[in-house]
Amino acid sequence: MKLAILLLILQLKGTLSKSQPRPQIMTRAQIYKVEEGASVQMECIVHNLGENVLLWKQGTRVLSAGSLIVRRDRRISLVGSSLRIMEVEREDAGEYACEVESSKEVPTSILHTLDVLHPPSVRPQPESGEVLVKEGSTVTLFCEGVGNPTPSVTWYRNHDELLHHGESLVLSTVTRFTAGVYICRAENGIGAPARAAISVTVLFPPVLETEVSRVMGGMDRKVELACRVYGNPEPTVTWYKNLKEKIQAEPGLRVMRSNFTEQKLTLYNMRKSDFGEYSCEGVNALGTGRAYIQLSGKPESPVVDPEIRGVDTGEYKVCWAVRSYSPLIDHTILYRKAKMMNETGWSVVKIKAERMTSDIARASFNLHSLASNTQYEVQVESSNLYGVSELSRPVIFSTSYSGKEVDKNFFGKISLFRASCSEDVAYSVLLLVLTCGAII
Repeated sequence: MKLAILLLILQLKGTLSKSQPRPQIMTRAQIYKVEEGASVQMECIVHNLGENVLLWKQGTRVLSAGSLIVRRDRRISLVGSSLRIMEVEREDAGEYACEVESSKEVPTSILHTLDVLHPPSVRPQPESGEVLVKEGSTVTLFCEGVGNPTPSVTWYRNHDELLHHGESLVLSTVTRFTAGVYICRAENGIGAPARAAISVTVLFPPVLETEVSRVMGGMDRKVELACRVYGNPEPTVTWYKNLKEKIQAEPGLRVMRSNFTEQKLTLYNMRKSDFGEYSCEGVNALGTGRAYIQLSGKPESPVVDPEIRGVDTGEYKVCWAVRSYSPLIDHTILYRKAKMMNETGWSVVKIKAERMTSDIARASFNLHSLASNTQYEVQVESSNLYGVSELSRPVIFSTSYSGKEVDKNFFGKISLFRASCSEDVAYSVLLLVLTCGAII
């Protein structure tokens, strides 16, 4: 085929008239940017072509000579002297020469460039999309963006949290909260963006947490202790009492349950010997962690009604409620002017507790001889035979309000309220509502 093309060119050259004007290519060299799959027509307008031969070449490869299509490709055709390529592929990119062969030693030609645009793709490293890293170390995630034009790469977490622009994302001093799926997205304006996911798994020693540090128990009561356990690899969990005494399950007395990250120890029919400090211990290949819960018979922290009302000049009634599984012995009321933050500023009153009829005791006390137009701070603690509760949260009140007589039917209203409320009302809300007058 090449020999036939050469003979054709030589034959045509030999027949050219010496008087024929030299051919001129009127088209300027261009860069054609075409999306993959589209068609392109590269122009080559020639004046005075005469009997000269027009060639189209891709690099050194001849595509056409005169009206003859040399390359066997159904997508290639001639439109006049222009070259048309249908369904452009990425491999079609490159330089295309429109060349006129004449009797001159140096042919006349122009050089077009075909730039094939195509949608982006991303190549995550590692290709598996899985990264395993220890807590405290630094890891670099990488996604190579491929496409024409070169795509921009952005990183997201949980699909919407933008983290970084660029092919690499550095995660420094990783923690267990770093674990998750990271998305790299490449886009270049051609077609749809490309995405790849890299899952980061963090190895870390056990972390144990408790919602409360102290739980109240009582004789013959059921008590549930709970802690949350985190770790990778998954920790083995053991319960201890007073650090060294390993807790063993006993049907009907001690039951241990596990639900994903939550570990529970349930004690039935509590005995006096069950009181003490409990800990849940988690162990894995990277270390050990513990969380502590004090199981005590002491009363819970009292809840003081924030509405402290005046009952007479300089006299204000403080009401509170406290939960205890053992009979209360006494209550201690501490109060001071709110601006006196030194410890010696407290006035302390201790009163004997009344007989309990349920697990929730309600009590009140009138503070006397308070200065007018002054803010006071008050707290309460209660005791039983197991010890003294933690102090209640402080309540601040002002004596600027003139006050009125307390409702004599207050405790009757408490009974009415209890009868009208479901038993699963939150304890803290129940205490606040039931403690003191002018409610309902």
